[in-house]
Amino acid sequence: MKSRPNLFFKVCWISLSFLILSPIGFAQTKSKAPAGFVVGLIEGEDPVVYREADFDSKPWLRLQNGKRYWVSKKLQGPFHQIQIRPGSLGYIPDSDVLVPEELKKSNRDKNESKDKEKNAEKRDDKKSDKNSARNAEKNAEKRDEARSKARLAKPYMEQAFQGVGLHLAQFKEDTMGAKQQANVTWLGYQLSGNNALLEGSESDAGVMLGFSAPQYYRDVTGNSANGMSFLAYVVPQFFSGGGANQYSYFGIGPFFRYSHVEAELNLGSKKQIYNLDDMALGLLVQLGLAHRFSREFSTRLEARYYFDREPYLGVSLSFLFPFDPTKGRSRTE
Repeated sequence: MKSRPNLFFKVCWISLSFLILSPIGFAQTKSKAPAGFVVGLIEGEDPVVYREADFDSKPWLRLQNGKRYWVSKKLQGPFHQIQIRPGSLGYIPDSDVLVPEELKKSNRDKNESKDKEKNAEKRDDKKSDKNSARNAEKNAEKRDEARSKARLAKPYMEQAFQGVGLHLAQFKEDTMGAKQQANVTWLGYQLSGNNALLEGSESDAGVMLGFSAPQYYRDVTGNSANGMSFLAYVVPQFFSGGGANQYSYFGIGPFFRYSHVEAELNLGSKKQIYNLDDMALGLLVQLGLAHRFSREFSTRLEARYYFDREPYLGVSLSFLFPFDPTKGRSRTE
């Protein structure tokens, strides 16, 4: 019978000690809210409760983040009054507690932060995919550029060129009741060299344009004459040897010519304009010398013989620049 009172007093002593030494245990009290207080969430680096609303006063308690307590709506300086338990009040810095409005903002910020993180991850994934695609494209471009540079660095006779040319000829034709002859000038664009037109072959191909009628139309009629001419050719070529920066060549291939002349004729006291059109297929023979001044510039000087309806001689001077003929073609490499 004597042991029971001792047990009773021990239980009471332990309970009282717990209540005195552990006020945090009453943090989530369900008691009625004090006037002017709201539920606040402890959120800080080192949440400390002070006895007075003064940082110089003695710290009373350290609280655990995530716990909720009754705190005053109004601030006393930089402090909220906080109820640790009914009748036990202290002061906590406003930086260590979130009141309802701040809680809502905090939740919004957290949600926005999560959304931003998700969006950032999505953007990063997309960027990663784009970067991978870009890197693949860049690598392909670099490979193509390296191949192109390698092709441009080939020996002279293995390079391909494109450029412009000035073509002079002593044009002949049978017209106006006699065989006529006059010097004509064509300006042209051409492709020349190894693989320039067809892969695996050496050739010279181009188009030539003339922007006037031969002089004999004006001489015979005594009147003005206007006209134009067009000539296109494809000539396989054969190199006859040479050095590192020059070589001679021979070529023979077909050409197509079209010309249009508007000649003014005297008919008594009147003048009448006649339109004269002519088309012909012929054979072009080339004999020339090519010289490379640098890897970026080359010239060609050649003698030409045109097997037209009436054969005639010509000379050509071309200014050419190297290019990579495989660009634009389907790659099999």
